[in-house]
Amino acid sequence: MINYRAAFNYTLKYAIGWEYLTVSLDDRPIKAYNRWIARIPTADLEAVLDVLVDRQISVAEDPHCLALFKNYQSLMPMAQEARKPMFYVKPADGAIGAHTSTVKRVDRDFQNLAKAIAIANRCPHPLNYRKMCKYS
Repeated sequence: MINYRAAFNYTLKYAIGWEYLTVSLDDRPIKAYNRWIARIPTADLEAVLDVLVDRQISVAEDPHCLALFKNYQSLMPMAQEARKPMFYVKPADGAIGAHTSTVKRVDRDFQNLAKAIAIANRCPHPLNYRKMCKYS
């Protein structure tokens, strides 16, 4: 799923990049999705930014790739029930065992996405997504 809403500068009205939410095994996407993920950078440049591309661009070298997110299926219901963002779920909310490390990973992923959005928007200071949240 490509998401441009989180990566859209509403002040200047242009797309700053893309992110991909994928089903994954370990830290890499399932092989069936790799073919589709590999097409995104070129399709993004041609369809969204209206730039003609003469060669296939990899995800690793695409400056518009803001993030590749893992699908945190098991953590999302906990966060929804606790009415908290996934990176604020605590053991008291049910995040025990392997979920504890998953919460840390979600926190790191969102932090990296916030930095990528700040860099793409030429913000002098990186965004602190935690301060924007009432749970801090």
